[in-house]
Amino acid sequence: MTTIPSDDQPKFIPHGLFVPTDRADFNIPWDAQQNWERRHNNVKGTTAEIPFGMLALYWKYAWSTARSPWLMPELFEAMVKREGAADKVWNMLIGGGVTIVETTYFVVGTQVLAYSGFYFAYEHFLVSCCEARLGRPIPDAIGYKQIKSAVETAFNPGFERQVWSHPDVERIRRIRNDLVHRSGIPKPETSSIAADVVIERHLQITPNDIKEEMDALTPRIDLLTSEKYPKATS
Repeated sequence: MTTIPSDDQPKFIPHGLFVPTDRADFNIPWDAQQNWERRHNNVKGTTAEIPFGMLALYWKYAWSTARSPWLMPELFEAMVKREGAADKVWNMLIGGGVTIVETTYFVVGTQVLAYSGFYFAYEHFLVSCCEARLGRPIPDAIGYKQIKSAVETAFNPGFERQVWSHPDVERIRRIRNDLVHRSGIPKPETSSIAADVVIERHLQITPNDIKEEMDALTPRIDLLTSEKYPKATS
């Protein structure tokens, strides 16, 4: 466990750093349904079909989590059938009432959880594709070097550099690692490649970061689903 000297503690008050003001930012777009259908058709009947189904499900979980600050006020307005109710709920969530601290934790926390969720699902899908390709489990593919080796073995080094050690994936991985293992306190190497996510020496995830993560990982999902996998056996 890393011990941080007291004089180096980050000044972090979540509701004082990132208090969102635009509800529309949280209405994060989902990729076109036909694109997901195409990906599924690419792997349908192969050993990669079940891993793809799990990826799609868990990305939906993460997506819904990231959108929940937008979705909840919308649902409330639909329930009460009163135009403008969503804006009133949103303003209450981020700027008023006795629950301001708790509700801001909710709004900010959804983004942190979703960011990690997207990455977790992608990493699992990548390893599962390697297993689908090789026709055997890879129980030791749980670290960076082990996953790198698994992808190189299942596909080739050039492909590995596109889906695993690519700088875009590396940035996401480092942010996720520090969110999970360091309570959001970035390592120097994380700060050097993700300075825009660091506020008061703490990683702060916004809807824009979620959008960028999805945009970076989706083309790699396309690469993985475009590969040839053995047919699934009954």
